[in-house]
Parts: sequence; structure tokens; C-alpha cells
Amino acid sequence: MSKYDFIKKLSKKLQVSPEKILDSPINDILQSKDKVLSWGNENPDKIFYVIRPWSGEGLVRNVQSVMKETYYARSKGYIPVVDMYTYATRYHEENEVGNINAWEKFFEQPDRYNMKDVLNSKNIIISGLSHHLLSKFEFNGIIMKPKLKEDLYKFCTFFHKKVLGVCYRGTDYNLDIGLFHPIQPTVNTAIKTVKKKIEEWGRDQKFDAIFLVTEDEMAFNMFKEEFGDMLYYLEHERFPHGCDNLIEHEKRNGQSAYENGAKYWINVIALSKCNSMIAGDCGASNMAEYFNASLYENDKKFENIYYFELGRRYYKLKDNNTRKG
Repeated sequence: MSKYDFIKKLSKKLQVSPEKILDSPINDILQSKDKVLSWGNENPDKIFYVIRPWSGEGLVRNVQSVMKETYYARSKGYIPVVDMYTYATRYHEENEVGNINAWEKFFEQPDRYNMKDVLNSKNIIISGLSHHLLSKFEFNGIIMKPKLKEDLYKFCTFFHKKVLGVCYRGTDYNLDIGLFHPIQPTVNTAIKTVKKKIEEWGRDQKFDAIFLVTEDEMAFNMFKEEFGDMLYYLEHERFPHGCDNLIEHEKRNGQSAYENGAKYWINVIALSKCNSMIAGDCGASNMAEYFNASLYENDKKFENIYYFELGRRYYKLKDNNTRKG
């Protein structure tokens, strides 16, 4: 697909003109193409496809990119290798760039080769930042490290109950910044909707618990006050409603880069294990829905999903809508 065809397809999906996309940072990403390089003479029978990270993005956004890039690489016969070794990310500590591959704190490499295998190799392709946006996901490339898997299983002990998952994306998403960021509901609207859906979806069997995923301190406190002991959540620091730099707040919270990333990942996987989900449109809820639809047997799939579809910054979409149920 050519860049022009992709922009036309994207403009139709986002309901904006192609000219607006060409004037946006998205065009800068589309300009970044894969680069063919040679760094030595080793492994002449292999082609390594080096997956660049989205340096300022969270773990889930990078997992999405790795899944797409892994699918693309394997479809071409390339060997995918995630490079959070030479590129800085939110999950590096000081002085780790060039010494530690931050991806390998959380996951194995997709095909077990690493950047040390690549550095003196003959055939190398460095991914562009477009990350082949229309590629399929390849979940087989996401293999959790033992510590992350253990941390996940320790937390996910309450899913023998009927649980309603709620994802509220607050903090910087409440500000009028971020081209194409989905607009989120107010906390009061979210709580009212949760109460309504508990009644509607719990007629045959009542919900035992609500599992809340939010980084927003105000939202967390309001949900806790409203739902009390019914509310389940992962203990971690939350941040001011409307803070304008979530990354800087995370750096100052006293937790390691691993802890920040692991808690984000555990929240998303736990959300995907709930019986139903109510969410604003964001990376965490989208990934939870994908995992739920792709990884679980029919009796574990979401019974109901409700998204607050309120449009995106700078253009209007349809009002609230229930996808199913």
C-alpha cells in the first residue's frame, strides 16, 4: 500500500481530510521508512529485522508495535529483534541505554535472537516508525519473562468471581492536547454508567466485584468512595487529574522503570480476564479487548463491552455507543 493510499484510508477512518493528516505529526512518522544496513559479515544466511520502539510511549503501545512488526517480519522471512538497547525508552534507568535492552526486562525476544547477534551481522533492516500500521498482530512473539509472569499470577487471584472491568484513562487525556487522542468521559459519567450497567448486565447473575484500572488519583478516590469493598485494584501510585506530563510524574514516583511497566501490563492482562468491560477508548482498553478475544476460550470471553465513544480531539464522532450487549 502506498503512502497516499494509506493516508486516504486513515482519513476515512478518522473522519478528517487527508490534508489535515499531511499537516500533522503522523506524516512525519509515515516519512520514516525501513533502512537496509550491514554491520559486519556474520550470519550471512539470515536477515535481521530490528524493531525500533516508540521511545516516549508506554509498554502496551510498544507491545502493539512489536506484535505488528513481528507479523510483518515473519511474513517476509526476516528474524525480528526488538531494539530497546540502543534506543532510549521510558523503561530504562539512568545509564542503561546501550547496556540493557529494556524489552528483555519484561519479555523474551520474539525468535530468541538479541541485539548482540545483530551488531556484527551482514543483513539488517531497521524498521521505520510507521510500524506497518495495517499489519496483523502476532501474539506468538510476546513471551513473558518468569518474573513478570509470576507477578501477574500473584495478583490475578480473584477471577473465580464475576468481575466487571472498568478502565478510566484520566490525567493528561483530560487536557485539550494530543492530536487524535480519544476524548474521555468525566468521572461522574463513568460512575453513573457503571452503576447502570451493573443493573443491566447483572440481572441473571450479580457482579461480585469491580476491577478498576486507572492512573488518575481523583477518579480512583471517587470510585472507591462510591463502590467501597466491591472495588478491586492493583496498588500503585496514581497521579493528579489533568496533570500535563505523565512521564515526568512516573519518573519521580520512586519506583523502578520495571515496576512502572509491570504494573501497567498486569492491569491490562487482569482487565482482559474480566467478565465484562466498560472503558474509555485508549491503549489499555483496546489491548485488553484484543487479548480477551484472541487468547481465551469462549466461556472466558467478554459477555458485554461498553466504550465511551465521544470522538477525538479536533473532530467529532458519534455519541456513546455499546458495541455489544
